[in-house]
Amino acid sequence: MDVINGGVDLLPGERLLDLEYADDIVLLCDNAQGMQSALNQLAISVRRYGMCFAPSKCKVLLQDWQDSNPVLTLDGEQIEVVEKFVYLGSCISAGGGVNDEINSRIVKARAAYTNLGHLWSLRDASLAVKGRIYNASVRAVLLYSCETWPLRVEDVRRLSV
Repeated sequence: MDVINGGVDLLPGERLLDLEYADDIVLLCDNAQGMQSALNQLAISVRRYGMCFAPSKCKVLLQDWQDSNPVLTLDGEQIEVVEKFVYLGSCISAGGGVNDEINSRIVKARAAYTNLGHLWSLRDASLAVKGRIYNASVRAVLLYSCETWPLRVEDVRRLSV
């Protein structure tokens, strides 16, 4: 994409414009003009392949922008500004913290634990087997993508299981 003022600084002389996975995309820009340019160019690019975006499914998350109330559009429709959104199963928040993500992970891990309730009461399953199932099914849900979290001491305490 040929985008004016698009992307964010990654390394000196290197800019990161987007993150892509399957049919999910995140555009990264450090100002409203660059973001609108990226949105326009993306809309043109996908039309070449007979595709289109659903603006109602698109969101804008502002982080350290000077203009905190930009009006960004995709195919003539205004895009909703949000404080957080879910991308590839992880909650991304405007402040960059992980509190919302940890809360979400705890809820999902509790649900995974509850769904396996029949297993926890089995007398025939050894504690070692239950432990392995717990680690694979519950703990894995709790700690999904934790490698990318900027944790504080209080966050680590909440996650200790």
